[in-house]
Amino acid sequence: YTADNGQNGILVRNSQNVIITECRFKDWGKDSVLLYSDDPFVDPVANVTITDNIFENPRRAGVTCISGNDIIISNNQFYGINAYGAVVTNAGITWEPDVAADGLNNFIVNGNTFVNMRAGCRLTDISAVGPAINNIIVSNNIFKDISEEAAVVAYRLLNAGITVTSNRFKSCGNVSASANFYRNGGGVYFTDTNYAIIENNSFDQCTSNGYGTVYADGTNDFCVIKNNTFRQDGKNGIQINRNSALTRGDGTFKQITGNILYNGGTDAANTYTAILVNSTGGAGGGILDTVSNNSIKTSTTVSYGFGIVIDQDSGSSQVFGNQISGNGVFYTASVTPGQFIYTAPSTACTDALTNSIVWTATKVQNVVTLTFPDIVG
Repeated sequence: YTADNGQNGILVRNSQNVIITECRFKDWGKDSVLLYSDDPFVDPVANVTITDNIFENPRRAGVTCISGNDIIISNNQFYGINAYGAVVTNAGITWEPDVAADGLNNFIVNGNTFVNMRAGCRLTDISAVGPAINNIIVSNNIFKDISEEAAVVAYRLLNAGITVTSNRFKSCGNVSASANFYRNGGGVYFTDTNYAIIENNSFDQCTSNGYGTVYADGTNDFCVIKNNTFRQDGKNGIQINRNSALTRGDGTFKQITGNILYNGGTDAANTYTAILVNSTGGAGGGILDTVSNNSIKTSTTVSYGFGIVIDQDSGSSQVFGNQISGNGVFYTASVTPGQFIYTAPSTACTDALTNSIVWTATKVQNVVTLTFPDIVG
């Protein structure tokens, strides 16, 4: 097939208490399984389990849910092998609401394998207000060689409370430019999605078109990115961006903590950032994020250009307890409390200071705090 044949493998419409198990869907021209309700309030799709199936070469998607309650998709295998002539989704799992009433509640994606797909698990909302979305969990899955967008996408889920936990991501991400930001992410992309938790995941050799392996854009308040492991990111590791015309919330992104980022920035050594938090556009408050207790390790041959960058911060971000090491350069210094004079470098240095400044160094056990005055020049 090279075009949409207009048919689904199994259509679950206006139905409850359905189990689809031990089936094989091969070379299906549209969605292999479609969950759909004419009226999600009167006759919803509910209590559906899709487990232990094989989805091979879905031209559009393995499983597409328009709306549903209590949906479990577990222990399935999604494979993409053929190169299609026409532009197709070739996704594992998608949620594609048609109207604002198409909600999603208790949607569990657990223990599946996604290999060589253009998209892994994409959850999108079409409404500015948003339908009812609650308890979305993506856990214990394997994503490998997802090539056209981030492996997991949460697009404008508002207060959905999505959790992405204990997944393995290997060689995921799109290296080509796209007008759709979620196609530029690596492992996980989410935008305008509050209360997201990204934790205990493993990201190995994921890349992106200039964005992060975990990339958040827009209003993402009260979120947590913690205890993840990143190995050999192509570009940025964790990137938080508020660059949009949309109004941003109060800027309370909250926590980026306990992550390990190892030998990243492999696309161009000494260029990209392990953890990048910026606020380059949009209305709303400044950054109020906490970047704490992360471990960033680089080598002399493949390495981030920066460990942590807080850019254009008009809020009250906190950065503490992080360990940054490597890059083949080591510095030692003996610091005692008191006043010190910083001598201006050569004026040949770009953006060099033109005046000496007075700064203080305060040492309490092994913690040194440097305090600088406002600097211009």
